[in-house]
Amino acid sequence: MRGSLYVPYMRKKPFKEIIIGDGLELRRPVASRTHSAAMFDVLQRNDFFYPWRFSLRDCKSPDDCLRLIIARLAGIHAMTDDFYDIFVDNKYVGEVYARDINYKTGRIGNLGYFVDKDVAGCGIASRAVSALESELWTMGAREIILSCHFFDKNDRNWASEKVAAKCGYEFIGIRKRAIYDKFGDRWADENQFMKKSR
Repeated sequence: MRGSLYVPYMRKKPFKEIIIGDGLELRRPVASRTHSAAMFDVLQRNDFFYPWRFSLRDCKSPDDCLRLIIARLAGIHAMTDDFYDIFVDNKYVGEVYARDINYKTGRIGNLGYFVDKDVAGCGIASRAVSALESELWTMGAREIILSCHFFDKNDRNWASEKVAAKCGYEFIGIRKRAIYDKFGDRWADENQFMKKSR
């Protein structure tokens, strides 16, 4: 149409450095040895699975974690991904992120998180998700997809699915053979959940 101007749903602007949530802070990752050591400490106590991209299982040392942080900062700078470290009482306990941000449609293709098992069950993941999604709605997001992978229908990621339900996400379907686990040489399916802006 002549003279029309397309305006994207989402405003492409730098992400906040800190988001204050309910009893926690979401902070931009810092490329420092202190921070990479804290991340490595959490990874040593947990068995998180990150498919496709740089896997958390590839982090065999604080230096590997530092390289991961630097890669994440590049995604943040390009405004395609948004990563935050979760801090409770000034202690690093995990992360929450929004990936595959489509500014034209306002869709966040992948919202995810992990929390140290030492503080699991305290509502930290759901509070972190709520804090980040609140910022995404402010930026103009229209819908957010949250995915919970599983390798066997009897061995689902129940903790993540509880977070999705608690935060008001609705089940929209199963994505078959969605992600590949290079360490186990196997494919995982994903239960996908969606939340739309009001």
